[in-house]
Amino acid sequence: MIKGIKIIIFFTVLLSHISNLNAEITNKIIISVGKKIITKYDISKEEKHLNFLSLGQFSKLDEKERIEIAKTNLIRDRIKENELNTYSKITISDDKLNYYIKQSMDSMGFVSKEQFIKKLSEYDLTYEDYISKLNLEIKWNELVSNLYIRLVSVDPKKIEKKIESMKQNNFIDEYLISEIFLTAESISLLKEKINIVNKSIAEIGFHNSAIKFSSSDTSNNYGKLGWLQENQLSNEILSSIKDLKNSKVTNPISINSGALILFIEDKRKTEIPINLKETFEKLVLIEKNRQIERFSLNHFNKIKNNTSINEF
Repeated sequence: MIKGIKIIIFFTVLLSHISNLNAEITNKIIISVGKKIITKYDISKEEKHLNFLSLGQFSKLDEKERIEIAKTNLIRDRIKENELNTYSKITISDDKLNYYIKQSMDSMGFVSKEQFIKKLSEYDLTYEDYISKLNLEIKWNELVSNLYIRLVSVDPKKIEKKIESMKQNNFIDEYLISEIFLTAESISLLKEKINIVNKSIAEIGFHNSAIKFSSSDTSNNYGKLGWLQENQLSNEILSSIKDLKNSKVTNPISINSGALILFIEDKRKTEIPINLKETFEKLVLIEKNRQIERFSLNHFNKIKNNTSINEF
């Protein structure tokens, strides 16, 4: 009887030791980013998040590549968290959060919150996990907007000219677009990066390459921009995609001291009943957002260059 009790105690202690050892491995710090850390658990969770966003496509990459992409994403998150902590607390209203949640669900094809939550659970994620990631991006965009909105300038005459052009037709072209935005310290390095990305697109696909290489915030969503009307695009971008067939990739487009590569997934024509006031306001907002996106990238890169990043 005493021998049996000793055996039970031995295995209890052993299991406890193994459990504690697993917890230590899981919580092991892999990277420090300024005042923030990234653990092995964080990387595992980020992989699940990326796999969910791609609806399983991310898991098809090899393990080393998955880990590196997850690290890159988490470093970007920690840099933004550090910066947000240096300012007064930014709060997001429930209405704004719900708006972005709906946008996110719609872009992924979910028709209800219940369906969305069920799919998250299939990837071992909770609704709260997803909202936490989304909330960070909303707060970051809010911060950048607050910092740079006074530098944004929109020419009303250019907007009115676009509307006049739209009024000539009953239909407008729309494009389902994804993007990869690349930056580098010199033209030669940018060309080198473009070659690497083109090779990556051929090997692992556009969306996985976007999350791996793109400097744009859309990389968190595999570079997906969704459906865009032709009046939302610059003349240079429109001329690059106008005659491009579905499922094709553009040549690099020079923009904002970098290069933009676009993937055209689909096209369609939509009837446009023109409401002049609504259309004007919509196009002004689009232009403002385009400029804010540029400020966002510049602000992020400036912070990143001044952030201590150490991998252990």
